[in-house]
Amino acid sequence: MKNSHVGVALLVCVWLGGCADRGGSDSPSEQSQLCIAPNISLDFSGSPSGGATLWVSTVDHFFSAGALKKISLSEGSVDSRNLPVSADAIVREGSGRYLFIVNRLGTDSIQVVDQLSFKTVVEFSVGRGTNAQDIAVFNNKAYITRHNAKDILVCDLNPIGFNKLIDVSPWADKDGIPEMSWMEKEGAHLRVLLQRLDSTDQYLAKGVGAVLTLNMERDEVEGVKKLTGKNPNTPFRSNGRGQTYVSSLGVWGVNDGGIEELDAGLVVSESQLGGEAIDFVLTDDARGVALVSTAENHTALVSFDLSTRSTEMLSVSSTPSYQGWSQLFAIPGTKNVAIADRSLKDSAVRVWNTAERKFERAIEVGLPPYSIGFGSGS
Repeated sequence: MKNSHVGVALLVCVWLGGCADRGGSDSPSEQSQLCIAPNISLDFSGSPSGGATLWVSTVDHFFSAGALKKISLSEGSVDSRNLPVSADAIVREGSGRYLFIVNRLGTDSIQVVDQLSFKTVVEFSVGRGTNAQDIAVFNNKAYITRHNAKDILVCDLNPIGFNKLIDVSPWADKDGIPEMSWMEKEGAHLRVLLQRLDSTDQYLAKGVGAVLTLNMERDEVEGVKKLTGKNPNTPFRSNGRGQTYVSSLGVWGVNDGGIEELDAGLVVSESQLGGEAIDFVLTDDARGVALVSTAENHTALVSFDLSTRSTEMLSVSSTPSYQGWSQLFAIPGTKNVAIADRSLKDSAVRVWNTAERKFERAIEVGLPPYSIGFGSGS
């Protein structure tokens, strides 16, 4: 790509949480304000019995107001209720009956939602200005990455309270903060994505990203491996063969990123995809689709085959990238993909049928969709 699109870069910056004043390790007084929810415990013993549900955080185009919406996939209906969330809220699949909402910069909290009642059970702070990124639950503990902090925050969930901080600063870039973002559990191990951006120079990626492995039984870092690409920007995507992939943006406007397999390197480049790799999902062990910002400043849906390393353009949004498709979500139990379409006109969650290679339906959710997750509940 020869052109840098400021609007798209801004949207990606908001999505990744990488454009803020820096924090650091929490002081003892600040630690006393973390994970506070007096006399509240979360019971993970049961699961909701309702049908498959898409949970969607929505936010206006000015990023000033957000709401959580619930879509019943079996009925094809949208719940009329709106649950307030932040204007930068990420939906993460929960545990048991609970859904976790990561309220990012400006709110800096974890919001726990009961999937059955569609109500907030509790919301607790993860540190002012730390910019929460992701959450993973293991043995009644929550592990939380924060973009502007040097440590992984660990909170007890039964009852809710502060547990510890796990220092990750030895693997930071020169600004001293590793820019932790997405996580993925594999048994008792947790993968943590380190973007390693330089906050002293416009958050540019001066070196490659990395993946840290944490043992959650001992709360110890077991190792850190460097990636091939700079500025890794997507959640981890794993297939049934035990292979895990992540995508890197690199430097915006330069074809230096793409999709890579952990421990194996780049498998599909941005040149092959046709632009900046914003997001991707796997639809089976070897194939998937990606969202790509093109040189013409549009967002394209591109299919890829990891075995043949081939790509194919499927569809192109008619609106500019920063107003169009922003996130993908592979719907479990199907080969369909949900797309968050933030177009100024006709914003909706659009469902792409990969078998028939067409859009199956558009589901309006009020405000433009921002982040999509999966759960159960009626």
